[in-house]
Amino acid sequence: MKSRLEKVYSKLPNQKVDLKTQKVALSVADDLGDEISEIEKSLVSDKEFENSITEFNNKQNELVKEIQEMEATRDELEQKGQEILDNNNDIFNRVEGLLVTADIAANELGLDPRTIANYIKAESLISELAIANVTRDLEENIYF
Repeated sequence: MKSRLEKVYSKLPNQKVDLKTQKVALSVADDLGDEISEIEKSLVSDKEFENSITEFNNKQNELVKEIQEMEATRDELEQKGQEILDNNNDIFNRVEGLLVTADIAANELGLDPRTIANYIKAESLISELAIANVTRDLEENIYF
């Protein structure tokens, strides 16, 4: 007759425990635990980097928008400056022609052309015309 203890043992499942397998599994679990910490640190770094990139892109987009606005303003200034320059050239040519006519008429009459009303002032003022040159006065840069 089997002893009671043997009977109890016989009813238990007969499983062999492979200690090597258990040891490897525990070792892998420990290694994975160590790596989880590294993964979590890396995820924090990734998020910080992503936030930095987003902030940079936002600032860059704002700056590009401002540069585009400045470029449009520069184009408007160049156009306005060219219109002024063209107008000043027309005025200069008309007044210069009148001054030449005044010189000829004064010489024929034996007069000093400077005695003609507005001659000196017109001569002085046209010398100041066309001083502004937007294409020369606007500073060059690498953006526009």
